[in-house]
Amino acid sequence: MQPGIMLYVNCKTDIYEQIQALKEIGVSRTFINAKHPEIDKVICAIRDAGIILDNLHSEYNIKHNGETVVIQDMSRPGPAGDVMAKRIMENIDTCARNNVPVIVVHPPYDAPEESINEYSRERYTAIGNYAREKGVTIAFENLAYTKNLEFVMSLVPDAKFCWDCGHEYSRLKDEKPMPLFAEKLATLHIHDNNIIKDNHQIPFTGKVDFEYVGKELAESGYDGTLMLEILYGSNEANSTEPTYKDFVLKAK
Repeated sequence: MQPGIMLYVNCKTDIYEQIQALKEIGVSRTFINAKHPEIDKVICAIRDAGIILDNLHSEYNIKHNGETVVIQDMSRPGPAGDVMAKRIMENIDTCARNNVPVIVVHPPYDAPEESINEYSRERYTAIGNYAREKGVTIAFENLAYTKNLEFVMSLVPDAKFCWDCGHEYSRLKDEKPMPLFAEKLATLHIHDNNIIKDNHQIPFTGKVDFEYVGKELAESGYDGTLMLEILYGSNEANSTEPTYKDFVLKAK
């Protein structure tokens, strides 16, 4: 199992400097949020550095006509949900034209009684069909409610699973997802937190039980990238390393 480290779009360190740092410390796998304004150029730079791009993360919080549109709108009436679905399809297009095999997508975030409805059914089915047409695999990520994850997985039968262990500790409101979807595990978001906030810290600097995480991974048979979703320079991560390179070297 090889380590990978995400590229952080909102990092105070330039994205191309991040790529160079990963190359210099010998990290050969990464992922990035599709919202980067130069995403095609960034993908080329990643590959020119000899780094494998495992997947893209779809957008879940965007600006449209001066208004904020969020993933929760996929489950609500009105045009915002359609705008969000269209943006995810555009992210799928980015994967398709760059031969990125997997896109990570958030399920609805609100409580199941607010999320599991005709609006989310129509929109998530549509993005599932679109991804299939484009030859891109969707990996749905666990957020707060496993019931919502179950719902979208049922709408897209060929979808895979992205396990975010940090979300399980800081956000989970119901049943744990790994016993349900370990056999569909395609990618990981590994990070630590203080259990109160989704801090995205380097593992073993917070309160996540990594003995449990390791046991779940071992039992799943997963042998892909051990992908760290850690955020240098964010208010949440509270990283103390003086430079980005120091941060990712410690993480590795």
